[in-house]
Amino acid sequence: MKTVKVFVKTSLQGPCIRDGRYAAVVEYISSKGAVTREISGEEKETTYNRSVLLAIIGALDLLKVACSVTVYTDCVFVKNTAERGSLEDWRRSEWKKAGGGEVKNRDLWQQFTELADRHEIAFRFSKHNDYSHRLTELLEAGQ
Repeated sequence: MKTVKVFVKTSLQGPCIRDGRYAAVVEYISSKGAVTREISGEEKETTYNRSVLLAIIGALDLLKVACSVTVYTDCVFVKNTAERGSLEDWRRSEWKKAGGGEVKNRDLWQQFTELADRHEIAFRFSKHNDYSHRLTELLEAGQ
């Protein structure tokens, strides 16, 4: 199984709703050496959590075979939600929260779980990494 690292960053931080950009760098080792692929995008009237999910989904969508993936993000909510079993609970309850309300960003969480089912995924909290500068460039290129 190929080992892949995904580094994500968004132009948004904290609770807000505004136009935002997201970017991800996907890194893996091929028979020819280290390979990186990049994705970026933007969404109007979005949130920080939604932007992080868009970056992760875009990165996972690049992977065509089952991989062992480590996602590096500074988004504690997305990291904890994926790690603590909330997604499986939501899926079983038809995407309702324990209190009965709709799961926010249900569309993206569903896409993430479909992609995640193909891979082994782990999360690491990371504010800075080897690609921080490149991710910032990708975010600024779209502005």
